[in-house]
Amino acid sequence: MAVRDGRVDFLVPQGLSASFPSGALSASLSLPSVATFGINVRPSEKLSLVFDVNYVGWKTYDTLAFDYAQNTPSLLDTKSARNYRNIFAFRGGIQYLVVNKASTPILLLRLGGGYGFSPVQKGYVTPETPDGNRAYVTAGLSWSFLQNWSLDASFYATRIKRSDTNLETNLSGTFTTIALAPGLGINYSW
Repeated sequence: MAVRDGRVDFLVPQGLSASFPSGALSASLSLPSVATFGINVRPSEKLSLVFDVNYVGWKTYDTLAFDYAQNTPSLLDTKSARNYRNIFAFRGGIQYLVVNKASTPILLLRLGGGYGFSPVQKGYVTPETPDGNRAYVTAGLSWSFLQNWSLDASFYATRIKRSDTNLETNLSGTFTTIALAPGLGINYSW
């Protein structure tokens, strides 16, 4: 990903405005490659078990850099080490067919979870990306309430807590992330 003709606006006291000129900026961020292996096992007609493993190539994110069009002695281009590492993530889930009518699923229930290792190494945690190892749970259902119409509902929950001291800035902190993500979808099939 790249920002080419970006703009930065500094809001500083008037006496510092010459040292921090607003203007153009550019930056780029390499996104990771992802390889996934998954399997779906059906022990019975009503039950499905799924498992997958992701290998995520986060090592490509080694530096966060900003190139300011106008540099001053106080505003230099910034390069901050990230040194992410490649990681594995593991997920599993179960789907159970509760109600079936004329070989058409009417109600499906789902439950899942997973665990992903953090790509952020010790000493590189920052406030803008306070990542840590994460365990999470998911739940959902699909309900066919009319011919050709169905409703999907889902829920995701995780809590991440990590304490660290950044090697570059010496900033110490405990970062807590709580994510609760409900989802709702209405589907029509023709």
